[in-house]
Amino acid sequence: MNSQERLEDHEPKIAIELLKYEKITPNLSYVTTSPEALSDWKHVRLPYEWILCYEDEIVDIDAVRSKVQPQLEVLLRDYLVIMDCTSSTKPATIAFYQLAQMYLVPLVYVQETTRRLKWLISRNSIMREVGLTA
Repeated sequence: MNSQERLEDHEPKIAIELLKYEKITPNLSYVTTSPEALSDWKHVRLPYEWILCYEDEIVDIDAVRSKVQPQLEVLLRDYLVIMDCTSSTKPATIAFYQLAQMYLVPLVYVQETTRRLKWLISRNSIMREVGLTA
């Protein structure tokens, strides 16, 4: 498989397609990644905003959280946000989960082998958390 074929099936695109299947169409998409991983995508113009975490940051829960949190807070002022932790490092996944819980943001994960969307924190669970019925 060449790099172009891999990019056509990259995880953010799959997640967005699965969200659209559930009648959720994102207006903006942000990807948190390392500069090294971003360089793998340099030949393709991808429609994302990037939050870059360097090698020592992408493996540090607090560093990932501190990089993502300010942008998340800005987005939450004007948008409904859904976070995706597919293909993240374990520390990044933990940071995303912590942020999603803190800000009551739905969190998804794409099972890569089956290409199924799993809601780790769903809209309904958030509604129950704040005392609303789903």
